[in-house]
Amino acid sequence: MKAFLFYSILVTAAFLLSSCEKVIKYNLSESSPTLVIEAQLSNVDDFSMVKLSKSKSFDDDNTLATVSNAFVTITSEFGMVDTLTEASAGLYKPHRLKAKPGRSYLLTVIVENKTYTATSTVPSFVKLDSLGFTSESFGMKKVGEDIYSAIPYYSDPLEVENYYRFVEKINGVTEKTLFVRNDTRTNGKIVTQILRNFGGTEIKKGNSVEISMIQLDSNVYDYFYGLSQISSDGGSSSGTPTNPKSNINGGALGYFSAQTVQSLSTVVQ
Repeated sequence: MKAFLFYSILVTAAFLLSSCEKVIKYNLSESSPTLVIEAQLSNVDDFSMVKLSKSKSFDDDNTLATVSNAFVTITSEFGMVDTLTEASAGLYKPHRLKAKPGRSYLLTVIVENKTYTATSTVPSFVKLDSLGFTSESFGMKKVGEDIYSAIPYYSDPLEVENYYRFVEKINGVTEKTLFVRNDTRTNGKIVTQILRNFGGTEIKKGNSVEISMIQLDSNVYDYFYGLSQISSDGGSSSGTPTNPKSNINGGALGYFSAQTVQSLSTVVQ
């Protein structure tokens, strides 16, 4: 099998798509190490960071090499510049800026005498109303035990296209399934779609569950949708191995997302 960059399988493992979408095809990966940028500017500190690493060939080990001593800034559309500091190896944190709906931001990363840039616009705000659960579990139910799936409830606005990603934590453990959605079939409706969990972390009575709803712009949605398509075949040689479409200029892999995040948590009764 020809060696290729397939860093995404290292960070997403068993992610599966949570809604039916059109397949997006991307360029084949190359075999030389490439910078990987995973960048988020959010309205909450826990979801704001820039991670820098180097990809490896598919046949290498699963450890990504972190990248230190980079110069990283995020600039608002009004010219405010936030220079990030390296909190730990390869992890850079902003200080001044928080994402605000409707505003655009520019990421600049300078490392090894190369410059990488990306822009992202924060979508209009959609409120996460509440959480529910269903015992529908697609064959995962065990004898004498109910296994649940979470349902985030929200009203999708009619006027604009919306793109969402959900992160699920069960007793503090992040579920591996990648939940991404657009509003092609739910535009202007109250949304009650199930988060079907395929990552192996089961929801049971008494569990504490936290759901974070992340609103994305269309380019970042394309990235995560592409990532879910790659992961859905598990990197099998029967499919064409690719990297997801990036919104970063300069030749790096990854994404930059200016986004809003809302989280709700509850104990399953």
